[in-house]
Amino acid sequence: MKKKVILLVLTGCIFLMGGCASNAKETAEKEEISAEEAELEKNYDALNEKYINIEELPVLDMEVEKEYTSGDRTLILDDSIENELEYMIYKHYYDIISADFENQMENIGGSESFRTANQNEEKNFNEGRYMKEYAIHKLSIVEPEEIKKSLNTTKETLLADIEECGLESYALVKAEISWKYNEAALKAGPQLPEGKYTRYYLLGDSKEEPEIKICQIYWDEFL
Repeated sequence: MKKKVILLVLTGCIFLMGGCASNAKETAEKEEISAEEAELEKNYDALNEKYINIEELPVLDMEVEKEYTSGDRTLILDDSIENELEYMIYKHYYDIISADFENQMENIGGSESFRTANQNEEKNFNEGRYMKEYAIHKLSIVEPEEIKKSLNTTKETLLADIEECGLESYALVKAEISWKYNEAALKAGPQLPEGKYTRYYLLGDSKEEPEIKICQIYWDEFL
């Protein structure tokens, strides 16, 4: 009888020890996850802290052409331009339509791969393949709250690009655009069909580039 009692006590202890070990493991895992989440939130705070104060941006007092033609190429603007950042995106397309690639590149910063991608505009134009029309339907600056509510993958991408570009401050400009290819570009097999798309442009300044530059572009589903 005593042996049975001892056996039951030992068995109970083993179960209790196993349960304690399991609980301790779960607690440690939860603490580890909490620490990771806290670190992520801390990092994400930089996205808000570095965001350009939209309310402090001066209102542009200038006229821009609603329809601009250069050769066989046309730029159409359906929206108004409220500030310098929106104007930079308009100017980006204006320079491409004008085939003024030197001015276009003056507004481009960011990584070497991003600069190279933009330099291809001139290469394609010289080979006779280009857009015959760009239409800018809407320009707007993304609100910081929208970034705060975005997916973690979006935030991590932004953090990585901000760090790579060494940006001291930044903002995202949302552009709703459409385009039409010239005949040579169509024959070459464009990557995307003609139509309306959304693009997000990362703009910012750094110690190396104190003037605001276009540093990256993101596609439709980024936000």
